[in-house]
Parts: sequence; structure tokens; C-alpha cells
Amino acid sequence: MMDVIGPAPGTVSETQIQIPIPNTDWTSRAVVCRPASANQGPLIVLYHGGGFAMSHPEGMLPYARGFAQLFNAVVVCPSFHLAPEHSFPIGVNDAYDILKWCAQNAKFLNADVTQGFLVGGNSAGANFAAVLARRSVEDGLEPALTGQWLGFPALGHHDLAKDGVKGLVQAAKKYEDIWGLSWVQNKDAALINDKAVSALYSLYKPDYTSPLYNPLAANPQFDVGRLPKAFVQVAGMDIMRDDGIVYAYALEDAGVSVTLLAYPGTPHTFPDMYPTLEVSRKALVDNAKGIAWLLGVGVEEVRARKAMLRKT
Repeated sequence: MMDVIGPAPGTVSETQIQIPIPNTDWTSRAVVCRPASANQGPLIVLYHGGGFAMSHPEGMLPYARGFAQLFNAVVVCPSFHLAPEHSFPIGVNDAYDILKWCAQNAKFLNADVTQGFLVGGNSAGANFAAVLARRSVEDGLEPALTGQWLGFPALGHHDLAKDGVKGLVQAAKKYEDIWGLSWVQNKDAALINDKAVSALYSLYKPDYTSPLYNPLAANPQFDVGRLPKAFVQVAGMDIMRDDGIVYAYALEDAGVSVTLLAYPGTPHTFPDMYPTLEVSRKALVDNAKGIAWLLGVGVEEVRARKAMLRKT
């Protein structure tokens, strides 16, 4: 994997740490990217994709390195238990324990959460990010998250295609009957189609009615307006497209600040699959701009392109 990603740029320091998971003898291997300078910056925790069953922390390094360079950020990319050996909700519970550890150990990480405390990820990692954003609010996590980045999030399931979804939080109820459109339109999409999702979810075995899988599900009285602001990216030809759209609309309806970006004609997680395409390059620069928006700072286009664009 590192042969593909390559070494970190000279302006970024990269270390590995072990994060203990309570009540187990297992530790999460996490790669931490931070600026080579000793200055403190915001804390960002990124979870990798891979259908809850594949991949590893290094999958998020291109993003982590870019964010460290652009925002002086400390970026933690952790591992978590994967299906099928460890099905739902083991991985997402790992992810929350890791987030709590990061919150409690920000000083050790040389991060300053007063500058921002973000959670994010792609695909299954974006699922974790959205779930943890809600769980952190319900649990009163301190310091509180200040933003969430959801790249092509997986929040839905196959039954949406025929029945819609029921039992959503109040802010999302008006979307119950329309959520499944992309699961019909894009069931034969490139990269991730209906059969691929079926195979992966048969390994993960999520409870679709649980807020540990769908942050808009269960407890209809949960106040979505308490969630941190969200930057959401969706792909037009993605079977999961509407997952991100409904999430963004529900939050916005509840008064949460949301930036939603859609990329027509593109498949699931296309920037990682085809990073040199012009639309992928745009999406990667948009990543930088979206994180800047979450942090309440600016970012120059030239710097964003230099930090985020990939040669291969």
C-alpha cells in the first residue's frame, strides 16, 4: 500500500501509535499525520472505507497529509475491527472508543481542539463519521465535535429500493418514501453495484434500524439540529447517492449548517479510484475547501491543488 501512496512530503511528520480499546486486549493501530513544525492545530479523525470489511488506515493518508499541510492539523487515521470476523457493531464501537480517546488525549497528540475537532471518512468510513457525530452529541462528548466530513456515505440499504425507510428522526420523515431512488437507478452502477453491496453487507450484518448504522434512524425525538455542521459529497451514479443527500437535507431542515456537493455522472468514491480525472481533481480540491469551511478558515486554490492532487 505504501508503495502506491508513497512517502509523506517533507512538511508532514508521520508516526504510528497504538490506541487502547477499553475492556479488550486489542489496540487500534493509528497513523498520525501532523505538520513537521511544532505548532498546534485542529484535530481531525478520519476513518477509512472498504465496505466495513477491507482496507486499512493508510487508505486515508492522501487526505490526512493534505489536511496536515493546509490546516496545520493533527490527523489521526485509525484501524478498527473488520467484518466478517467482527460484524456489526464491533467496528463502529471501536471507532467511537477511538474518537473518545482522541478527545481525551488531544494534548498528547499536540492538537488544539479550540481550533476545530472534526470527524470524517469515505464510504463506510463516512458511515462511521455520521454515526459518531450523533453518538457524541447523545453522550455529551467533551470536547464536542465541531464538524463532520462525509465522503460518499453509506447510510441506506436494499429495502429502501422497494419500501422506502420508516422510523426516521422527525427531521427526516418527509424523505422516508423517496430515499431509495438511487438504489433503483444505480443498482447496476460501476464499482459498487447492488450485488457488491449485498456481498459486503452480508459480512457486516448491520441492524438497519439502529442509529449505530443509520444516524437518522430510531428515537424519532432525537434533535438533529444538535449535530455539528456537515460537509457532504455524493456521486451521481452511486447506488448510495441519496444516502448523503437525505442526510444533508435532514440536517439542513433542522437548522444545521450543511455544504452538499454532487458530482453528476460519477461512481462511488471516484476520486480514490480515478484520481487523475478532472472531476476527481475537482473533488479533491473541494475536500480541502470543505474542511476549510468546517474549520472556519480560508484556503487558497493554488495551495489546495498542490496539497490534495495526486500524480497517479
